[in-house]
Formats: sequence, structure tokens, C-alpha cells
Amino acid sequence: MRTLIDFYDRNVTANMMAVLSYQPEKVIYLYDKQFEKKADVHHLFKGCQAHLPQLVMEKYPVDAGNMEEISQVLSKILEGSDEFAFDLTGGPELMLICGYSQGVERGLPMYHLNMGSGSMAEINHPEDSYPLHSLNLDDYIFVSGAYLMGYSKQAPEPAWYRQTMGMCRTVLRNSAEWKKTCLYLQAGMGRQGGLQFDAPYPLINKNKQTLEPSEKLLRDAARFGFIRDLTFGRKSVSFRFPSQSARQTLLTFGSWLELFVYIHASQIPVFEDVRCGAILDWNAYDGVEILGNEIDVVLMKSSIPVFISCKQAEPDADAVNELMVIQSRLGGSYGKSILITLADTKKLNTPMNRRAKELGIMVMDKTDILAADFRNRLKNLIMEAVPF
Repeated sequence: MRTLIDFYDRNVTANMMAVLSYQPEKVIYLYDKQFEKKADVHHLFKGCQAHLPQLVMEKYPVDAGNMEEISQVLSKILEGSDEFAFDLTGGPELMLICGYSQGVERGLPMYHLNMGSGSMAEINHPEDSYPLHSLNLDDYIFVSGAYLMGYSKQAPEPAWYRQTMGMCRTVLRNSAEWKKTCLYLQAGMGRQGGLQFDAPYPLINKNKQTLEPSEKLLRDAARFGFIRDLTFGRKSVSFRFPSQSARQTLLTFGSWLELFVYIHASQIPVFEDVRCGAILDWNAYDGVEILGNEIDVVLMKSSIPVFISCKQAEPDADAVNELMVIQSRLGGSYGKSILITLADTKKLNTPMNRRAKELGIMVMDKTDILAADFRNRLKNLIMEAVPF
């Protein structure tokens, strides 16, 4: 039986990609019994099995700091008659040393992932190689033991990109006025359901605040197709949303930056599996749906996940920490993160900008967002972080 021996660590990219690229009939995992959970190894196997339904697994807990124990377990495994090969891409150092030693002694093939060349090659005979299998967001979610509950917003169809981008640019260039307008729309719709909007102009909310929309921004929303039949009376405003999706977008202050980034990323050919507003439950196996985190925008570059948090105001510590949690739990050491904010975060070198840099989080701010070449800036930033 064609069998791959793999040394488990928390780097989902290396662990999963090696198995899917080599496509063995059996995978044998050695894992650190002191620091790794059996359930995590099982999640990894089930993620691989989703692509290779006939794959079988054996797993062996070992003390990752005890070379004698590791060698004994490997020797026992290799007494079998399978067609063995080692994956030496990742895992605890002593496991890799023992695996290499056994491979050399027994003349077994030993492979290593090369993300730059896009191949899994035998370390002594590079011509013996396999093309790397591509991973998507679902693979990372599955292997982490999480569950994709759905999406917080409906991503626009490509036919709507032009109109949506037109409204995005209008809102992002007039953020303060849009905030007032959004508050007005929220208060007005709080009195009614459905798609019809009818409200006094100006409007006094329950906190006795006077709310007034920007007439220009509402006319822009009508021009770009987000509202219809806009009418300004002497002391009232009325219109109709064309869809629930348009209603949700206009009533959510932060939607526009997320859509702006999503559409730009979707139109960059080197990025794959671009998604917007993915909502996660971190425990897929407890039988209870509990909202964990929302990922504003996520994309894949060469099977590496890039997580993007979009903030129309200066981000706080919670925003930075949430982004790090998502990257750590889903992407592991290969994952990348970007914080995109409409504030002057980089220009003013705010505490959050400095904190993000310390954590390895890339930052784009108002200057980047309003630049005519935002798409190229986004592409270049990610290409520098994931150059292969």
C-alpha cells in the first residue's frame, strides 16, 4: 500500500498539502502526545479524506523530545510491507531528524514541499516531484474544526460591480456625511419593515437627536441603483429598496469598504476564492451554532489564506486581536493578515499602526483607499507577502 509518513504540527498548509499532492492510499501521522490533541489530527485527516475518499489513516502519539521513542515507533511502522515515503516539510525537529535518518538508512523517498516552485520534490532526486494541490478556505475551516455558518452579506454579481464601485467611491470620499445619512436611514427604517422607506425630514430619534441625510448621497444611491422612486417632500423622504440585499447594504455603515476591497480583489487574476463576510462557528462538532468571528474579506494566493479586516474608522485593539485570532486559528504560520482602514493610521503612525506592525499585520489606510491605483497597491502588498 502506498503510504506517506507525516509528522504533525499546527501548520495546516504543509500537513494537508503534502498528503493531497502525494495522494497516498494511507497516511501515518506521528504527533506530540504532550502538546497536540488527537482530535486535531483527526480533523486534518478528515479534511484530506474529503479530497481522497479512499484514504485511510494511522496515528501514533510520541514524546516529541525523545529521539529513542520516536525511532522505535518509526522502526515498528517500517517493519510493514507498505510502499513507504516520508514527508519532511514540517513537524517537531527531532521527529524530522529521526525520519531523515530512517529514510537514509532504508533508502526510502523523502519529500519536501517547495511553495516557490509549486512542487513536492524528493530531497535527493528533485526530478521525482508532484505538483502541489491547491487549497481553499473550506479546507482551512474544515481542518481547524470550525464551521462556515454563512455570510453576513450577499456579494454582488459581476454585472453589478460597476454600480457598486461607483457608490463605494462616493461613500468612502464622503464618509462623515454618509455616517449621518446611514444613521438617518437606520432610524427611519426602525419604524417600518419591508422595502419601502418613508420618514420625516429631518427626523428626531428616540434620543431626541436631529438626523438629516445628505440629499446628494441619496441621489447618488438612486443613480447607482440602490434605491428607486426617490422623492423629497417638504418635510419627508420616500423611496423603495430594489432588494433585501440593497436594503441591508445601505443600512450597514461599514459595508462599503468591505465591498470596495472585495470587488477589487475579485478582479485581480492571481487571487483565488475571494469571499466577503464569512461567519464562523469555531466548534463544528458541539451541535450548537455559536457565532465566533466574521471575516470581512478573505482570499487565497497560492493556497495561502489572506485575511482582511475592513474598518471605516480608526481600528481599536479588539479589531487587531480579532484579526490575529482568525489568522492563527485558520491560517497558522503561513496565513497573512491585512488591516484596511479609512483612518489616517499609517500617515499618523497611530498606536494601532505600530501594534499591527509588531504582530506582522499589513496595513492600508485612507491614502491607499482613495488612491487611483488602490488595486495595484493591494496586489503588490500581497505579492510581497506571498511571492510564490
